[in-house]
Order: sequence, then C-alpha cells, then structure tokens
Amino acid sequence: MPLCVVESPLQHIKEMPRPGTLDWQAAPQNLRDLCEEAMAKIRLRIRNRRLYLHPFFRNYDKLNSGHVRCNQANQIFRVNGILLSEQELNSVLHRYGNELGFFYTKFLDDVDPAEYAMPTMVTKQQLQECPEFPRDVKQPEMASEETVTRILTSCKRQALTKGVSVIDFLADYDRHPIAYLSLSFRAQQRTACIRYRDFCRALDEIFIQLDSNLGDNIVTAVPLLHLPNLDCVDCFLNFDERTLCSKALMKLARRPDEISNLRQVFKDFDRQLCGSVTQNQFLRAITLRDMHQMLSGREFESICKCFGVKRGLCLEFNYREFLQILDVLFTTGQMKRNY
Repeated sequence: MPLCVVESPLQHIKEMPRPGTLDWQAAPQNLRDLCEEAMAKIRLRIRNRRLYLHPFFRNYDKLNSGHVRCNQANQIFRVNGILLSEQELNSVLHRYGNELGFFYTKFLDDVDPAEYAMPTMVTKQQLQECPEFPRDVKQPEMASEETVTRILTSCKRQALTKGVSVIDFLADYDRHPIAYLSLSFRAQQRTACIRYRDFCRALDEIFIQLDSNLGDNIVTAVPLLHLPNLDCVDCFLNFDERTLCSKALMKLARRPDEISNLRQVFKDFDRQLCGSVTQNQFLRAITLRDMHQMLSGREFESICKCFGVKRGLCLEFNYREFLQILDVLFTTGQMKRNY
C-alpha cells in the first residue's frame, strides 16, 4: 500500500499521559477552574506584551528534553512579569508536571502557539516589478528660450567667477579650425558638433541679476568679482572667507568711527603713524569698544587677512582702510542689524 498515510505516533498514543502526570479529566473541578483562570491570565500577558517564552525555557533545558524543573518555570514566569498566586501556580504545575519536571513544550502549545516565530513554507511567488521612485520619473524638459537663457546665465556666472576663458578652452578641442565644436548652437553640416564661437558670443550678451544688500535687484552683464589682496600673498581669501568677512563687516558697521571713536584707539597704538597695527592691538582696540562680542574666531581671522599688510616680517592690520569700509557701509545702510 504505497499510498497509505501512516501517522506516527498514533493520536491516542500521543495523548497518553506521561508517568507522574495527574489525570486531568479526573481532577477536581475547582482545580481545573483555577488552572483555566491562570492560563487565561498568562495568555493575556503574552498577547499584551508580545512575549516569546520559548528561548527562556530552552536556556534551562540543556538536554533538549522539553522539560525544566518546576522552580525554574516559576522563575521564568517572574522574569517575564507573569505574576501568579501560589494556588494558580500549583494548578498549572499539576496540569503540566510529570516525573521529568515541567512539560513546557505542551504548555507553550496550549498558551502560546507562537506562529509568528515558526518558519512557514510558502509557494514560490511571481516576481513583481518594483515601482519607479518619484525622483526617477522626470518629465522631459522642453528646450524653451527660458531654459537656454538660464543655462547660459549659469555658465557665464561660473566662467567669470573662476576666471575661465571659455573660447580659449573650447578652441583647444577644435582640431580643424572651422569654429565647430546642444541644440541651439548645433552645426548644420556636422550634427554631432556645435558652433562654439556663437556659444561664446551668446555668453557675452547674457545679463545676470544680482540681489544687493539693500534688497533691490541689480542687472549687470558681469557679476561682481572678488579680487584678492595684491599686497601680500598670505592675505588671499577664498570664496567662503570673503563671504564670512563681508558678513562680519556688516556687523561691525553698526558702530562706525563716528559712534565708537575707534580711530583714536588705533592712533594710540600706532606710534609711528604708519596706518597699521598688529593683530593683537586690533583685538584690544575692538575689545575696548565692546565690539569683540560681535565676531566669532573665524570672522576675526578673515578680517585680519582681508586688511593685512606686510611690515617687515610681520603681518599687520591696516586700520585706515578698515575704518573707511565701516563708514561706507554705515552711510549706505549696508549693516546687519540682527546678528
């Protein structure tokens, strides 16, 4: 009988009580009711706190027999916050106890099947295509006149800020000087090339709109360039330092010379009347007028580099240009009121 299904062990053999187990069908009714109340309390605790008791019992079951001692079972209940009275605990031990100890395998099957912890076999599912991310779904941008103008504006800003000669840069790639080097400047005879001279001519005609400190818009053909200090190589400021220095000067412009009388303090330090003081003297001067609280350490260093001048082997601070800049900013209203 090759198709005969053999059940091993048989159901009545599986349900036979183990030696030392109380015949639960013949147990007193009050004991059975007390055990059911205890089991209901344990189920509620496990469901509310999402407890998984199987690893705790396995830690005490060194022989993998499915049994632990009764005092160990009581200890596991207390660790997981399952508080039972002595009568309830005894009723549970009477039901699941035998000569080997507490039969926790059957106890967990009754009180917590733990289906979430048991692996299940599922059939092979058909692969589904992953939906596209929103950032990948981009609408094709139309090559309008506004788009071309925006691209040319960005190119001109980068070229002039970094001091790049676009026509000289593109001419190096022109092997055959025909002035051909994407859509607006495409050559008619050579579809894979562009007319870079027309491209550079269009860059020269682009105007750039800048936001001034007064809040109005300035339209210019050339963006404002930050030129380095030519007096000293050590005074060169990069873009971040120039921006930081500009913000620091706008803070200090709230207290120019006509308010703080900084010029007199600088003259007291400048005994030779050369128009420069040391950086330490500059710090002492603004400290006397309580202006050092307006600056951070990085802002102070950027201002010292911006107005630095070589005096022998030392780098000193040109206070005359510094005071002149503060007066100009205060007069034009380009000062930072909330700092």
